[in-house]
Formats: sequence, C-alpha cells, structure tokens
Amino acid sequence: MEILFNFPWSLLQGKWVISGHDSWSKQLLALYLSLLASREGIVYLVTYQPIRIELIDELKDVVEKIGYNEDNIIVVHRRRLEKIDNARLIIFYEIPYTPKIDFSNIIIFTTPGSGVRKYRDWTRITLKKVDEKEYLLKTPEGYLRLTISTKYIGLSKPLTGIYLEALNLLRKSIVEYGSLTIRDAIEILAYNLGLKKHKARELLGYLVKKGYVKIENKELIVY
Repeated sequence: MEILFNFPWSLLQGKWVISGHDSWSKQLLALYLSLLASREGIVYLVTYQPIRIELIDELKDVVEKIGYNEDNIIVVHRRRLEKIDNARLIIFYEIPYTPKIDFSNIIIFTTPGSGVRKYRDWTRITLKKVDEKEYLLKTPEGYLRLTISTKYIGLSKPLTGIYLEALNLLRKSIVEYGSLTIRDAIEILAYNLGLKKHKARELLGYLVKKGYVKIENKELIVY
C-alpha cells in the first residue's frame, strides 16, 4: 500500500484508522478529504459525534484549484450504510467500533482508547498536536509534520537557518554519541554554533515546542 508521502491525497486509497485527541484537526481533515474525493464519486460521511459541516465552506478555497463536487458528499448520522454504489470514499467520524463493511476506501477518525480496532488490512496512524496549526502524523514509515487550518492543509514548511542546523547537529550527535541529556544538547549546540548557553537553551526549547525534539526521562528524542 502506498504510504503518505503526498499527504493527504494518498489517504483516498485503502483502509485507514486516524487516531487523535484534537477534534478540530480531525473535523477539518474529514471535510477536506470529503471535498477531494467528491471529484471522482460519491462520498459518505458517517458521523457518530457532532461535526461542523459549515466548515466545508471555509475549506473550498483550499481545494478550488483541484476541484470538487459538493453535491457528491452525503452526510449520514449514526446509520448503517445499506447502499454504497458509485461511492469513492466512506469516512466514519468518531464511530465507536470498527465497521464490518466490504469496501476498499475507508477512513475512520477516532480517539485513542475507543473501541475501534485495526484489522489485518487496515493501517493505523496517529495525529498529535505540537503547536498551533502544527501536527505530527505518525505513520508506519515514520513521522510527517503537517499544517492543518482552513487556509492550508498539507506538509509544513521545513526548518531553515540556525533551527535546521541545530536539529541536524542533534541528530548527528545522537548517532555519534548515543543518548543525549538536556545538558549534553545545550553544550553541543553552544559549542558548535558559537552560542551562549542561555541562547542554546532557548534554541533547544524552540525545537521542543515545535515538536522536532521530545524529552523523555531526561533524554532527547529527535524526530
């Protein structure tokens, strides 16, 4: 199965479980993907929790150049689908269980800890908010950084300048020295980038805030 190198268009193929706590991002993604798939056929949006359907009007500008057919989006509330002829995609929003349905293109949006289980031919991915409009998508292939808003949905702009230099330096140091503590990271950044320690600490704090670096048990994990 093709993985998400061109997120989120590749989500229109296969069976996916997208798990996350942030309902805003899940609603935007569900509506955005509905618009994308509506170009090619019927989209069933099956909702088990309230979803702000009016947000779809704010997302139209995002897909305007690609095109969409809003008439092809059928919203179904807490009801089993009896007929899926000519469907392009089925999206279940906050369904409490994994639906047993014989269809090839399905996306489930759910919350961690729900009753949704991943069957053998499904792929589970998690969506975690790391900053305003910034999210980490954990896939079987690794992490993708996304921007999700009513103005833009897709891969985030990469780091540049000293932030990118610092991130690459930390990655290289972990490969070379093994695990790093916060103190190690600050000293490495200060020495190699010619910074005062308080500036190196601020730089590390920025990378943590933006989700590029995570601290667990006083050790650094770099994405």
